[in-house]
Parts: sequence; structure tokens; C-alpha cells
Amino acid sequence: MNKFSHVKIKYFLYVVFSILFLYSCSKEDEDEISIISQTEIIQYNLTVSNSTNGRVRVSQGTFYYDSQVVPVIKGQLVTVEAWADEGYRFESWSNGETDEIITLSINSDSSISANFVQIQLYELSVNNPEGGFIIVKKDNISVSPGEFYEGTELTISAVIEEGYLFESWQGIQSNLEEVTITLDSNLEITLELTPIPFDVNNMDLIKYHLYNKDTLSGKKVNDIKYERNIMNYLSHSFTEGDIQNNLDYLVSENFIVWWDSRFNKTEMAIDILRWSEYSVVKLLEYGFDKPKDFDTHRINVFVRHEGEQIDIIPDEGTSTAYVSTYKNGRKHISYPSRNYSIIREYPTPPVIHEMVHVFQQNTNKINFDYRWFTEATAEYIEQKLLLPVNGTSAGYQFADYLYSTN
Repeated sequence: MNKFSHVKIKYFLYVVFSILFLYSCSKEDEDEISIISQTEIIQYNLTVSNSTNGRVRVSQGTFYYDSQVVPVIKGQLVTVEAWADEGYRFESWSNGETDEIITLSINSDSSISANFVQIQLYELSVNNPEGGFIIVKKDNISVSPGEFYEGTELTISAVIEEGYLFESWQGIQSNLEEVTITLDSNLEITLELTPIPFDVNNMDLIKYHLYNKDTLSGKKVNDIKYERNIMNYLSHSFTEGDIQNNLDYLVSENFIVWWDSRFNKTEMAIDILRWSEYSVVKLLEYGFDKPKDFDTHRINVFVRHEGEQIDIIPDEGTSTAYVSTYKNGRKHISYPSRNYSIIREYPTPPVIHEMVHVFQQNTNKINFDYRWFTEATAEYIEQKLLLPVNGTSAGYQFADYLYSTN
């Protein structure tokens, strides 16, 4: 064998081995591709049963399915989530799990369903007392009492008017004026308030002056007979905060006005003085005798919180103005704060009405033995004689009839 023949044999063997190697690699790749191809085509169905009381959603990665049958590749994880309709809550899944969101590994055809139960409705009612009321809020928004779903979180707040103190709640356990509750049964809430007790030691004297005449007209109230004299200071513009100058201007020999030092009612007290003076002048002009109290002391006019009483007076409401006898035997007039809004807007019926009652105690015109007649006549005088327009109330009409027949 020559050298050339030896080279040809080596070349032949190289070609054969190369062909065998390439065939072997090609066979392995085909097997691998075949295995991968078989894995990709294995999938199962996840059947989702939707409820009429809620909704179920299935997600695979970034893909979401709302259909009832979801194709899932074998072994892949899916997320299942439940939403309850209003008035219902999620309770459990058909596989026993109780979380609203669960993850499943699908290795066979499977099914899943959510169980929803109806939420119980409960009734919330509130009782508002004199001197305040209750506010109910849900999600920081005021709502009316009524039906709410079980588990609803509500904020209950007490709004307290001037002159009352928070005492307690009935129906909820708290000593705070605002409390948050979770409704789990029918509930009735009552707000308990206490009127602030009157204590004359809490009162500040704001009107008592040495002058004995009106600084504009130069006339004493005692000197007024029957001539017409409407005091000019009724139209005066008072300056809030300049109390001393205001009081120097409003000189009176007949009244001491007290106000509760726990709150500022300077303007209100000045208005009471203004209209008390006016009422006295008008009543004297119409021929009423001056009350004896004017000869012996200044009449006490108390400016009090809403709900307070000066004395314990049977059958006398705490939210009204009234004339009564104080413990020292002197007459006094008491006004609650509710009347002040009227004082600022119009010639005030409360002040005039109560001043008429003071005159009724000592008058030579009418005998006042009955409360209904006393009130009807005071209303008549208040509206018919002292105010610029006639009233239309039943008390006015009846008193007008009595006067027209005399």
C-alpha cells in the first residue's frame, strides 16, 4: 500500500464518522422537540361557577378570564378572586378555603365556586333631647338613622346647645361626646343632657349706672307721663367690644341686666336694655301705672343659657322667657338665648311681652287672675300697641275682641 492509498482510507473514515455524528445529533434534537411538543399541548379546563350574589374572576399572569370555562396548561398556577354584590358577603370557596383571593395549581380538569351569604340589616334609631341632637356619620358623611348592614361602622356625635352639658348615652357604652360603633344588632341611642344649673355667683353685672336720665332726651323714665316719646337711641349703632361707652350711652335707672360670665352676650344685653327702656316708655304713654318695683329697686333681668332656670317654677318651661319672683322677693325677668336671634332682627316680642307682664303685676287697667287671659292680653299689647304692625295670632284676635267690646 502506497502513501496515497493510506490518505484515502483516512479520508473515507473521517467522512463516515462525520455522517454518523450528524445523524446522531439530528435524532436527539428530534426526540427533544417531540417531548417539548407533547408537554405544550397538555392542558385542562377550570370550570368557574358564578353566583347571582357575587362574581368570580380567574387570572393567569397578566391575563384575566371572566368566562365560566378557563383553559389552563398542566401545572400552571392561577389566581381566583371573589367579589360579593351589595348586601352580601363572601363566605367560602367550594374547596373549603375562606380567603377571598386564592391560588390554585391545575393538574386535572377542575371546578371552583364561591359561596355568598346575605348580610343582615339592622335598624338604628336615635332620640334627641331638649338642648341638643345626634348626628350619625358613615364614611365621614352625615346620614339619616335607619337600616344599615351588619358590620357597618358609624360615628355617633352629640351636638349640644348652649346651656346644656353632656351627661351620658343610652344604648352605647361611652362617656365621650363622639364615639364610633360597629352595628351588629338593632340599636336605639338616646342622648342624655343636663341643663347647666343657674348660679347667681356666675353672673356678671353689666348694667348699673349712677345716671338717672336718658342722655339724649334728658328725661327720666319716672318723669314720663302720657306724652309720646320714642327714645332716639333705638336707632343707635353700638360698637361690639366698646362696652363701657355703650353702657354710658344706655343710661337707665330701672334695670339691672345680668349675663352669664361663661359666655359673651354683650350685644344681647344691650338690646335687652334698649327694648326694655322702649317698652317702659310706651306702656307709660298708654296709661299703665308704673310697677311698684321701679320705686324700690332696679328690676333684675337675667340673661341665661338655654335650658337654665332662675328658680324652680312649677309648670314653667326652661326654654321660655318668663317673669317671676326671685328668692329675695323681687320681680325678675329671665330670657333664654334662643330669643336673641329675634332681638337682632325685629322689635323684639320676647322683651316687650315680658315687660308687659311686669306691668300687669300692678296695673289699674286690667285684672289678671287667669294665665290664659294674662298671656292673651300681653300678646295683644305686644303686637297691637308696641309693634309697628298688627299680629294675627289667636291670642291677638281674642284680646282684640275683648278690647273692642269694652
